Amino acid sequence: MKRLMILSTVPDERLEMVLKEAKAAGYQTLFCGRRGDSLEGVPADSARQADWDDTDQLLRMAKAGNIDGVLGLCDPAVIPAAQIAEALKLPGNPVASVEKLLSKNAFRTLQEQAGVFCPRHATVTGPEEMKNACRDFRLPVIVKPVLSSSSHGMTTLYDTRDAERAFRAASETSRNGAVSVEEFIENPLLRVIESDLFVFEENVLWDGIRYCYRLPQAPLRPVYDVYPVTLTDQEEAEYKRSVSAVLRQAGIRFGAFNVEGFFTEEKRFFIIEINPRPGGHYTPQTVQFFTGINLTKLLVTTAVGDTAYYNEVKGGGRERRWRYLLDHSVFSEKDGIFVKIHMDEGIRKHHQVTRFLHGQKEGDRVRNIIDAARPIAIMIFTFETEEELEYARAHITELVYPIVREDGDSNGL
Repeated sequence: MKRLMILSTVPDERLEMVLKEAKAAGYQTLFCGRRGDSLEGVPADSARQADWDDTDQLLRMAKAGNIDGVLGLCDPAVIPAAQIAEALKLPGNPVASVEKLLSKNAFRTLQEQAGVFCPRHATVTGPEEMKNACRDFRLPVIVKPVLSSSSHGMTTLYDTRDAERAFRAASETSRNGAVSVEEFIENPLLRVIESDLFVFEENVLWDGIRYCYRLPQAPLRPVYDVYPVTLTDQEEAEYKRSVSAVLRQAGIRFGAFNVEGFFTEEKRFFIIEINPRPGGHYTPQTVQFFTGINLTKLLVTTAVGDTAYYNEVKGGGRERRWRYLLDHSVFSEKDGIFVKIHMDEGIRKHHQVTRFLHGQKEGDRVRNIIDAARPIAIMIFTFETEEELEYARAHITELVYPIVREDGDSNGL
């Protein structure tokens, strides 16, 4: 029987789906959490508290568990998972390769080495150093944590007089305290191309590509995804060339990767980031809903050396299960108590599934779209025509939104 070691924060939808696929495949699972309370209720065969910074401790657990594979499902977990895989010669990537993808500044250097589009950038240790760096940059600039998840701690800086505030926001969020500053590459569409890719040896599966939209009031926050992406032959070639070049330069050969980027005015593909772990918010499940390809199953099975499903997916021609799809992350505009999700009758017939994150439910306290760590729920809608999809896309936050009451408001309506 195959044995899979998993490092992840909880509660997390990625852990939920990996454990589900491992159980379906008949594998035994060993979950390693950083805190004792993170072990409660995790449906793994065994669960252990571990210091992810203590490689020797993790290796002892891995050897005692006689594991066949190891997965890190969140940013802080992917380096220790790579250390275990490298030490035990299991499927995985070199530790140095993963570190280059996780570091905002090292990733920009990696892009330069790969010969793809890259903005000017620098790593800074204080507000004054950031001001000095900005003298050589074209404003505005993006100030971001060197090591962090999602868009937390990022600031668009239009005036260096705000440097201290921006630096503090980034350094407090960065896992190593370091801050990166880079020239802002304008994307007036508030739309990026996001992808959940699967890499195995020399091959990349590109099926999880989609448009990801933001809102003007929260330009760094992904709000809804649209499938499919329509690229010209030239754009598709530039996109695949750029992503492949960076992965190759980094020495990546295995795993699930979440990629975000957009085309510049010069038609170069600007890769904002490549995260060396599965996408969150049930993204692999949405990709499966649209394409029929189970990215989580691919990751779980190949991690323990089972390539049967990968060979099946790689070898077969496939058609989309749906013509057009919209994946909407439901956020609140304000802090308060979640009452319910409003869904306009005109879009109800297109609704396929709602997934609440972390078991969120009516009566829970939620944060506003800027400060929230996660959306309230993920809702999937499918359409027969592009016109139907485009109407829903343009009006989705008017058609679907949470009803939230403030403290002291008894009905919330």
